[in-house]
Amino acid sequence: MKNSAKAHAYHYSEPKNLVQFIADWGVPVLVFIFYFKFYNAGVVSPSEMVKTTGLVSISLLAITLLIGPVCRFVPALNILKAHRKAWGISSFLFALAHLLLVVNFY
Repeated sequence: MKNSAKAHAYHYSEPKNLVQFIADWGVPVLVFIFYFKFYNAGVVSPSEMVKTTGLVSISLLAITLLIGPVCRFVPALNILKAHRKAWGISSFLFALAHLLLVVNFY
């Protein structure tokens, strides 16, 4: 029996193109802008930034973790699997910013 070590179809080992790069980092920026504009009405204060970074972190983590199960039921969304790593890293970075803001201001 042959052991075929074939890479997953949505695991990119080669460099991504511009559209994929924009999808990788544009979604976290758009989620942040959405929460910043509509949740705290654009107010820039430490308490609002703590809330915003926490919500963005949890939202990105939820998106990252939900892509796998959703793709089982909607195969057309399989292309989103290539972006999970970047969205997970950005979720961690927002959580780290949230932690630093809490430690600094509270």
